[in-house]
Order: sequence, then C-alpha cells, then structure tokens
Amino acid sequence: MHESNIQSLQQQVTSLRAKGKYKETIEACFELLKRGEEIGDYKSILVAHLNSAASYYCIGDIEEAFRCIGAYDEVCSERGDETDHLNRHNVLFLLYEYNKEYDKAKRTLEKAIDLGTRLQKYNIVSNAYSNYSHLFLVERNFASALAMGNLGLEMAKLHSPPSAILEVRVKLNIAEAYIGLKDFEGSRRIIEELEGVSDLNLDTYVRERVQFSMLRGSWYSHQGFYREAFEWLNRARDLVNRYDDTYLLEEI
Repeated sequence: MHESNIQSLQQQVTSLRAKGKYKETIEACFELLKRGEEIGDYKSILVAHLNSAASYYCIGDIEEAFRCIGAYDEVCSERGDETDHLNRHNVLFLLYEYNKEYDKAKRTLEKAIDLGTRLQKYNIVSNAYSNYSHLFLVERNFASALAMGNLGLEMAKLHSPPSAILEVRVKLNIAEAYIGLKDFEGSRRIIEELEGVSDLNLDTYVRERVQFSMLRGSWYSHQGFYREAFEWLNRARDLVNRYDDTYLLEEI
C-alpha cells in the first residue's frame, strides 16, 4: 500500500472517531491494522489499536477495549516512542475511570502529566488535568476540581496553535466545580464564555455539545429550576441518541 494511502486511512480513523462514529471507526481500524501489518508499518498498527480501544470504550464494550490496549502495549513496548506511551496513558485513564478504579486512574493521569510536560505536549497535559478535575467532581471534591481545571486551562493556553475546543473541555469542568461550590455567578460567567465558542456547533465535537447541555441542566437544577434543567437534559439526550456513545448516554 502506498504511504499516502495508509496516511489517508490513518486520518480517516481519527476523523471518524472525532465525529462520534465509533462503529465505523472500528471498521476503519480493522482495515488500517490489516494494511499496517502487511507492510510492517508499526505507527499504523498503534493508531489502529488505540482508536479501536477508545471506540470500544465509547460503545460500552470494555472487555474488547482492554484487549485492544493489551495489543497496543505489545507493539508499543517494542516499537513505540514516548508519544505512543503518552497516548496509552490517555486511553488507560478512560478504562480505569469507567471501572471506577479511581486510584489507578489518578496515577495514570500523573504519568501523563509528567511525560506530557517533558515532551511539551500541552494539549495532552491539559486534557489530563481536565480529566483529573472530572475525577474530583465525581468525588465531590469541588475545590480540588476547580484547582485542577485551572491548571488545565493554563496548559491549554500554552498549546500551539491555539485550540478553542481544548479550552472548552477544561472550562466545562471548571463551571461544574463552581456549581458544586454554589458559586452560580462564577459558573454563569464560564457558561456565557462557552456560548460564544463557534466550535461547539460543529458535528466534530458532539461530546462537548452534549456535555455543555448537561452543564446547563446542572446549573438550573442546582438552583431549583427543574423545568429548565429537564429541557437542557433532554437536549443532551437527543444529541447523544444520534451517535453510538453508550458511556455518555449513561451519564445523562
């Protein structure tokens, strides 16, 4: 297979996953894995295993997701570079978090933060802090969730080129932390900032659109405005029902 063709297939895999088309992603990963093995392209093999794992996670097949991570580990240990190991931490976090193994999830995030900072992969470091913030939200430790969110926002601003959606992901958790702290004015300011982000209207970022609708529902619910909260949660459910994201549907 020509190098440009396999690179095109890699791009197709990441694009399908970003659009929330997880079953199609898995099919494309199978093809990428097959082609990668035929020509000994280990980067393609790693991309296939990694995106398969993340996609199986999103449709709720955790056993298959762990199998893909195991296959990724085998190749990564022999052929992977530090960036490949960093990507591994990202997906492992998702699986540990799904299984409510929060201590393992936190240790994985700490490894991602350390390695990502050293490699100056500030987008991944920002996401790691954002995920750490999310764990503290689950544990109802809202002050720590806010602190981690602010660190994530600092890292997002270091990323080049600037990424609005990277900041959105962190701000969603920051706003939720403010709600937990009953600082509804602080959360309202963040929500208004998010409303002005045009990327949230793109099909590429459906998960973020769903999470924003859930945030709006949470903001109303915590203040006793249950009709408005119900309307926003219904919007979130309508959005997620168009896609295969089983895990996100369970959160609503």
